[in-house]
Amino acid sequence: MTNELKHAFGDKNNSEFVISPEGKIVVSRTWSDPEQLREELAGFVGESETVTKPSKNGQQPKRTEYTRGVVPRVKRPSGASVLKIEPVIVAEGDEEETVPPVEPFYAKLRAEATRAVMDGDEGELYLGFHLDPIYEVHWNNLAAPLKFSISAPDGVELEVTEGEAAKVEEKADLDPREFLVGIKGAGDEPLRLRVDYFACDNGDKWCKAIRQEYLIHFQTDRDAGRVQGGGGSRDRSKMQRPPGGGNTKGRMPNPDVIFTRFDADKDGKITKEEATGPMERRFPMMDTDKDGVVTREELKSRFERMRGGGRSPAK
Repeated sequence: MTNELKHAFGDKNNSEFVISPEGKIVVSRTWSDPEQLREELAGFVGESETVTKPSKNGQQPKRTEYTRGVVPRVKRPSGASVLKIEPVIVAEGDEEETVPPVEPFYAKLRAEATRAVMDGDEGELYLGFHLDPIYEVHWNNLAAPLKFSISAPDGVELEVTEGEAAKVEEKADLDPREFLVGIKGAGDEPLRLRVDYFACDNGDKWCKAIRQEYLIHFQTDRDAGRVQGGGGSRDRSKMQRPPGGGNTKGRMPNPDVIFTRFDADKDGKITKEEATGPMERRFPMMDTDKDGVVTREELKSRFERMRGGGRSPAK
């Protein structure tokens, strides 16, 4: 799926539309309202004589009895970009195949990177593993905690290449497992992440050891939406963070590095099509002569204005 329809209808995360048989939009809302929608549909086609409920089909919804809020949330970096994630489907023999995975991705990966990382400088990478509610599973804290490892391409420096979730006293919970990893030198090549965890059915019928892999691309994912309930304590000592330290330097990124990163066809200018993420939003301000492209000189001039005489670009 390319999300072309979502883009055409305004890119709202929970929007709602009713389209008539003639193809005309008769209802448009930026946020879904199920009760209002039912009334509107009744007005268009009449009331339904029978309303099927889960209990009538012998499908009583499962009652979640597992705890939330027992694992401190990571304070995600301010202004971070959500990165494009590509699940890697691996068949037996470790050969990538275009076939469905043996197991669903019960825990979905969300990756975000600070502006400095997207600009090719040193910054932070957020990794969040969120249980997908559609599969009705939980973390079994009596089993081994979630672990991950990262393989980076040449030239990319990682604060750590592996991590493990903290021990949780509760026997089971639904909280995400989150980490912050220092990173420097990200470019066009993706990271490859492997994660191991136990997924356990909320009906207590099974508990499985799962190993799955992702490619993390340093491109902004405009379709990622938002994670509700994030934030957590500002006390960085309470974060789930792999050991190793590391910091983010408060320097402005090097404009030459940024220009090289975005000039995909290496023709000496950045077009609107090549500009993504923060660059896309700032393109009109950088294109000072309004000729539809940004030159290296225009980019450097923009950085000079941003610097205001106070800081020098990183070298």
